[in-house]
This record gives sequence, structure tokens and C-alpha cells, in this order.
Amino acid sequence: MRTLDLTRPPDEIDEHGRPVYRIDQERGLRDHMTMDLLRAPRLRAYTNWADERIFAEVRAEVAAAGRARLDIIEIGGGDGHFFDRVRDLARSYVNVEPSPSTPDAAALARLADGRYAELRCSALDIPLPDATADVVLAIAALDHLPAPDAALAEIRRVLRPDGTLTLTLNNAASWWKRLLAKSERLRERDAKIALDHHFQWSATQCERELAQIFPDVSVRTVRFVPYVPAVWRLGAALDAFVSGVGGRWGGDTIATARLRT
Repeated sequence: MRTLDLTRPPDEIDEHGRPVYRIDQERGLRDHMTMDLLRAPRLRAYTNWADERIFAEVRAEVAAAGRARLDIIEIGGGDGHFFDRVRDLARSYVNVEPSPSTPDAAALARLADGRYAELRCSALDIPLPDATADVVLAIAALDHLPAPDAALAEIRRVLRPDGTLTLTLNNAASWWKRLLAKSERLRERDAKIALDHHFQWSATQCERELAQIFPDVSVRTVRFVPYVPAVWRLGAALDAFVSGVGGRWGGDTIATARLRT
């Protein structure tokens, strides 16, 4: 595992050599897996398809950063699996993940890679020096933090000039949420989301919040097709076309913010 230049000593080093900082945060440390899409085996094909769409989009944003090898920080990276998708682009990769975990074989292999490191700390207070990263990633992670404005300010601090933040969030103003507005089904879904998430933004809200901190922001949405039993694959076949012409009504927001020199 890569040795980190930390700005203050950790509270402890765990059995896998990961620096650990104590965190006081009730929600958002780990999903309770309450969402039906995450829990039911019969829906895994849908969730795998949706994740692949998002991961491919994020990798493309990383590749577009314009440097041969990148120093990358990921906020809320779980077991670090996204490192595997950008390993060829990374000079270094720091996974800022607050949740305790027991690494499986794949996670142990990442920890053995000299480019990869894990920090058990809050994204609101990252113990890394200023201007550390070329790219910061927050893949479905920012809405798990109780103070997104503070998190974005901290992300800005660790980015180098011309560095980029790429984040993904569920779009609170997707076409299907507009269609189901005030329905019992949407109220039930929002109640489940609230167990592990501190806020929901529309794509427009996301752009507005990022623009308060970053001078150059671009926002788009993808994945227009929600899960519908038996027919979602037909919708998925049309998703690429619909995503290209549908503006900001897609199910997921992808935003990139750049620090211009």
C-alpha cells in the first residue's frame, strides 16, 4: 500500500495498515441496503447495467483530465473497486472511505499495489496536504455527507490548479420522479433514501451548488429508464438515444467541475 503524506497523525493504524481517524457522523457511513434494487437478486441485472453506464461515464471523465498519469482521490470509494477501472491512468489513488471493513481477496490485492492507499476518515476533514490531487471522484457519495458545502470546499483544497472533480448523484428531478410526484410509491422511496442520505439535488441544483465553489462546471444526466419488471431491457436498448436528447431529466446526474489556472 502506498505511504501517505499525512498532515496529522491518525488515531490508529488498523491491522491492514490503513490510517484511521475517528468520525462522529450518524448517517451516511454505510448504506443499510434498504433499497429494493440493491436487495432483491432478481433485480441485479438491472442494477449491474445501470452501474456499468455510470462507471463508464466516470472513467471517460478521468481519461479526459489531460495528463498521462493522475493522482486521484475518491470520496466514499467502499472497497476501492473503482481503482481497478482506472488503474492504467493512475499514478496514485487514495480511497477516502469512513466505513470499517474486512477486505476480501480483491481488496487485499489493491492494498498491495504501491499506487493505492485507503484513508479511514471523513471527507469533511481529509488529512492530506493542499493541492494533492489531479482528480477527485465522488461516485454516489456526496449525498451521504451531512455538510456538502464543507465537503466541496475540502475537495477544492486538495485539488491542484486545473484539477477536476467528477461526481455522480441521483437526480431528484428525473422524468419519472416528476411523473410520480406526490404518489405514495415515491414517498416510500424517498423515506428509504433518507435513511442513508442527507439531501437530494436536481441536476440544476447540483450545477448551482458546484458553481459557488468551482469556476467551471458542466452537468448532464444519464440513465432515463427506471426499473420496470419484464420490460426494462427494451427501455435500456433505447437509453443511449434518449439520454442524448433528453436534457436534464435523466435518472442520474454526472457533473464535472474544474479549477482553472
